[in-house]
Amino acid sequence: HYALAPDAGVDMGVSALDLCKHMLFFGETGSGKSTCGARPMAKQWIGQACGGLLCLDGKGALPGELSSLIQYRIKPGVAFAPF
Repeated sequence: HYALAPDAGVDMGVSALDLCKHMLFFGETGSGKSTCGARPMAKQWIGQACGGLLCLDGKGALPGELSSLIQYRIKPGVAFAPF
């Protein structure tokens, strides 16, 4: 009885409460993980000022695209020691 649960033929939505959970996008190369999932979700998260965001991408493309929206970006040459 979740109001935003997907039913056949009905668009699916994600609430701010849903965004407070961890999200993992997985699939084959070129299946749309970044384009249809991670990018829109990150932009919505940042746009709604919901809190922090950790974006990990082995290729480095997604953090680069989000760099104008995020406050800190850890990349080679950046002095950062979280541990």
